[in-house]
Amino acid sequence: MQVPAAYVNLLKGPDLLPLGLLNQRLRHTIASFPSSYQILPTYACLTDREAAVDVWSDESWVSSERRPLLRDAREFRREFAAHSIVPAVCIFGYGVPTVTSAVVQRDPRGAFVTADFVASDSGDGTIPANSAVLTLAEIHPVHQHHGSLYNEQRREDAAEDRAHAVMEIACGKVSALLGRRWRFCKSLHPQTIMTFRKSMSA
Repeated sequence: MQVPAAYVNLLKGPDLLPLGLLNQRLRHTIASFPSSYQILPTYACLTDREAAVDVWSDESWVSSERRPLLRDAREFRREFAAHSIVPAVCIFGYGVPTVTSAVVQRDPRGAFVTADFVASDSGDGTIPANSAVLTLAEIHPVHQHHGSLYNEQRREDAAEDRAHAVMEIACGKVSALLGRRWRFCKSLHPQTIMTFRKSMSA
């Protein structure tokens, strides 16, 4: 997961309370969380009006006391494989305005002074679709907000449960005709299971 919107919290604050109340205090608190840096994109999504900013090698944008957190996050990201090494499905949202990039202005020391964030409908309101896809993994895009994706998973689980129930009934009938136990059907090709699953969720 790579979240360009994490820069909003780090550079401007979350604006959770009316009139910006306690916003700077919240921003400083969020900046002390290791996860705030671990979810920063590894691809270029910031520019300083001249060129892309490599936030991982150029540490000048982070205050000196927070730079160890950035370095730890860099090592954290390096431990991830570049692609899926086990069967996986990436469930992600799209069609909701989502921060995807930003243009920043820097002071002579390199610190970010201002940031103009750019949003598009290519995400779920928090994570852009391209940040949620793992190479070699299956994908399941959903026109949904980030906070509601778990509902989609529940629907998927319910559809799978119904599919398995239908398979048990169908296999029971087949095994009765063949005089065999129905459990042999559990070895059916996954594509067969998927066909049942799609028919049940349609």
